Amino acid sequence: MILKIKKSSPLSTLPIEVPPSKSHSMRALVLASFAEDSSEIKNFLISGDTKTAITVFESLGVKFRIENKTKSSADIIVFPPKAGLKKRIKSQQSIKIDAGNSGTLFYFLGSILSLISSDFVLTGDLSILKRPLAPLTDIYDEFGLKYEFFDGLGKAPIRVLGEPISIPEDASLIKGLEKKAVHLEGDFSQVVSGLLLGAALSNYFLQINLQRAGELPYLKMTLHWLKTCGISFNVSGDFKTFKINGQQKIPGFSATIPADWSSAAFPIALGLITHSAIGIKNIDINDVQGDSGIINILKKMNAEIHFDDKNKILKVFPSSLKGGTFDCSEMPDAVPALSAIACFAQGETLLTNIEICRYKECDRLFAVASELKKLGADITEGRNFLLIKGNDGKDLIPARVFSHGDHRIAMMLAVMGFGIDDKDSSDFILQDAECFDISYPSFLDDLKKMRLNIV
Repeated sequence: MILKIKKSSPLSTLPIEVPPSKSHSMRALVLASFAEDSSEIKNFLISGDTKTAITVFESLGVKFRIENKTKSSADIIVFPPKAGLKKRIKSQQSIKIDAGNSGTLFYFLGSILSLISSDFVLTGDLSILKRPLAPLTDIYDEFGLKYEFFDGLGKAPIRVLGEPISIPEDASLIKGLEKKAVHLEGDFSQVVSGLLLGAALSNYFLQINLQRAGELPYLKMTLHWLKTCGISFNVSGDFKTFKINGQQKIPGFSATIPADWSSAAFPIALGLITHSAIGIKNIDINDVQGDSGIINILKKMNAEIHFDDKNKILKVFPSSLKGGTFDCSEMPDAVPALSAIACFAQGETLLTNIEICRYKECDRLFAVASELKKLGADITEGRNFLLIKGNDGKDLIPARVFSHGDHRIAMMLAVMGFGIDDKDSSDFILQDAECFDISYPSFLDDLKKMRLNIV
């Protein structure tokens, strides 16, 4: 998909509703699939990644009923296999997991299956095949699992062989569960979350020790879902040590997925870039999602943003923005939106502690820097930072830009286009824009509702 985008006058003030949270949806789906009984997940995100996850779990024997479907959401009923998904997996000779474009699914199941399966293959699309496997192989090495790479280059696809510690299924046959400890760097929260989600299903007491609690809000979100499902655990005050007993049961549950702050960052950016008043409804300002922290950063940049608690509407108003220095380690998915906003601020904006962004759907730091430079932005890419020198967007020019197949880069570039003056009659062209569907399937529909000029 190729989009031609024109600078827009102030947008429609009609509030929009962003999609449900992908991070919440994926955690709920995993737990519901491994539960003992059926579960109902309301306002579940329907996007490229979650469709892939449903397909994977269907291949493992889980069944789904989808109700009240819209373009971006649905209510889903999850029916695990009668004997339970864990037993179904353990009874199969070999399992192949094709995670498509979903790094979350890839790392979650890569961790979970190391606890309950003895033979599985992990693969995905070209983006997944480029992602680092060390966060997973570190686990396999500590668990004594054998593994092999199909290409011999240390990348996916990977086959994992070996049997985790053998403990009787019936805990009453032993005095206690054998203790197993794993020591990880902790930078990749998805791997740690996978272990947390799978530990209760294992046959032993698992202790997870981290050097660093990277992307901490995502770990807190995982713990939130464990509590929702009644799974007991202990966590240290610095979130570097977790202890979970195995052989716990996950009951069926009912839950509602909140709106996605990672997606909301782009309409927020759009309002600020185009000097428009916009509203985002049905969003929880107190949700555990790390990207909600973008509001605190934007207020420090002099953005006028208010939350109408009575009507649950976030309101963004035209603002004169200024730069600043911001630690984005707990909100890496907000970096593309913040980079776009910084181009329309006055002065330098430094976004720090963001190396993890290099291991997403693409190397996002490279993609942000290279594409924004095409638009005339003064941006410096460091290994762990981006430095953007803004001039109220005055030096920006239209250009032909590329999404790198990354939904957040695509949305960043789209909102940039609506704020750039067409000084020399050249066009702003966004290539490969269809990847919006990965997290925000209704993105173009919402832009049209705001009366934006898209061809």
